[in-house]
Amino acid sequence: MKPKFFTILLTTIVVMATSQANALTFQKTGKITRILSDSSKFGGCMVQLDVSIGNTCPTTPWVSLDCKAVTTPAGDGNRHYASALLAASLNKQVTIYIDNTKKINAYCVGTRIDTIF
Repeated sequence: MKPKFFTILLTTIVVMATSQANALTFQKTGKITRILSDSSKFGGCMVQLDVSIGNTCPTTPWVSLDCKAVTTPAGDGNRHYASALLAASLNKQVTIYIDNTKKINAYCVGTRIDTIF
């Protein structure tokens, strides 16, 4: 009886840990160390955080903000980019909400950015 209980408990823990490790949307908090603007790649703009992104995204600290509206509604990426510029200029931390189902040139797309004051 007890071995069956522990097997079920262990299975439940593994399933929960796996589902959270590869969540479709997740968030990362850190400071922006670089801002990229490009005319043809990465959705037009990206930010680099001082923490690794991980999940199923590349292990680099880069996140696309999709200024060209490749995977997000028009205007969203430009607003995120403006928020990133503000946070970087004030040397403030941000929390970026990342959707790992939306990728541009293999980089995950940020769908929200909060500046922490």
